[in-house]
Amino acid sequence: MLKDLKGKTVYDLTMEEFIGLFCPQCKDCVICVKDPKTINICMSLIDSGVWDSHFRKRQD
Repeated sequence: MLKDLKGKTVYDLTMEEFIGLFCPQCKDCVICVKDPKTINICMSLIDSGVWDSHFRKRQD
């Protein structure tokens, strides 16, 4: 499913690639509708670093 991601941003991914990579890592995945508007918001949160600090599931 995934191709080489070197040098790419989240905006270079298809919706399916994005969902496969990031949604399983998100603590809100079970309540998310995963529609295009929500995915665009998530892409912005990931790009800015907010997703990593607030939404990523922690293994700590």
